[in-house]
Amino acid sequence: MKNKEFFSIVIGALLLAGASGKIGHTSSGFSHEATLEDRELAITAKVYTPEESKKILKMDLAAKGYVPVEVTVQNAGHHSYAISGASTAMRSAKPQEIAWKVSKGAIPRGVGLKILSLVFWPMTVASSVDSIFTFKKHLSVVKILSAKGFKEDDEIVLPYSVVKRILYVPRGAFYEDFSVALEDLSSKELVVIPVRACRYP
Repeated sequence: MKNKEFFSIVIGALLLAGASGKIGHTSSGFSHEATLEDRELAITAKVYTPEESKKILKMDLAAKGYVPVEVTVQNAGHHSYAISGASTAMRSAKPQEIAWKVSKGAIPRGVGLKILSLVFWPMTVASSVDSIFTFKKHLSVVKILSAKGFKEDDEIVLPYSVVKRILYVPRGAFYEDFSVALEDLSSKELVVIPVRACRYP
């Protein structure tokens, strides 16, 4: 997808139309939902429970103010598609943003240890260990979320393959109905697929 800004504008327009109940068909440059069966292409979405988030992402993102939405692209056809972070208009936080929010919670503890180390020198060791632990935790969060999240650059969904990527949606920006756009690399056509991601009970 060479023009990601254009895709975002198009997807945003489709979402607005969907909110008013007007998504029945798209312009001639887009595939109608009915053609997805011919393409053998399907996209599903699910919101992680806190338990799933802890198991897969090593933390409960909901407790940090984010809704983890797993998007699964099932390509059973013979065409390849390109997908990226610009494929949906729903905002997804960057891993660095989330890691900073996680690390920020350790700041009061770190400051307290440093103050104590000024009056009781053995606490210098504890303060240093805490700083190293916080830094490693920060890097670990970025690494895990970057590996499982949508990529900024195009990622290819090969024929007869399944790709799973996660959106890290700020709680206030989450909505169940959204669209995902993929570029058909054979026809250069933009395929827009409506998706529903229901919250867990």
